[in-house]
Amino acid sequence: MASNRPRRRKQEEVQEPQAPKGRLNNMELLGIALFCIAFMLYGISKCGKEPVVETTDNLPVVTEEIVDSNTVAPNNNNNESSYSSGDNNRTVPRPTRVDSVATPRKLYSIADSLRVRKEPNLSGELITYLSYGEEVVDLGEHTVLEKLRVSVDEVRMAPWIKIKTKKGKIGWAFGAYMQFYPVARTNPNNQ
Repeated sequence: MASNRPRRRKQEEVQEPQAPKGRLNNMELLGIALFCIAFMLYGISKCGKEPVVETTDNLPVVTEEIVDSNTVAPNNNNNESSYSSGDNNRTVPRPTRVDSVATPRKLYSIADSLRVRKEPNLSGELITYLSYGEEVVDLGEHTVLEKLRVSVDEVRMAPWIKIKTKKGKIGWAFGAYMQFYPVARTNPNNQ
């Protein structure tokens, strides 16, 4: 007769206990630990290094020369470029500073009404405005990078660039709104 009681297992049929599911074996743990250590070593090696500054060879090179000559110059009536010393009445040219740029670059305004200032800061006197796409010449003088808030939610970082307009006005413009290639202009009359 069959009973509803569960059967008892014999000792031989007992299986080995299995590891609970969801746990990793020792080799998997070792692999994860090695990966974490390698990742931490890579991160630590990158933290202490200075950022790499990219330089391009096609930028103009600015050189300064101080000219100081002690040669005797003929005494002329216009003393604009020379001065007389009180000891021996020799005329010696004044030291002059010469900034030379290898090749002048053309820049183009990418903002409408870009302000050109006398000083490289926001409090500098306003000289003129540049319209969108207007071509100017880079005179080779730049300031260090400066952060400037250009709107409520936007801050741009760029140097001030000394420029010369086509009308001959010289001043400083914020470099975030200047680019090296011409911009496409749309003509509203041809729509």
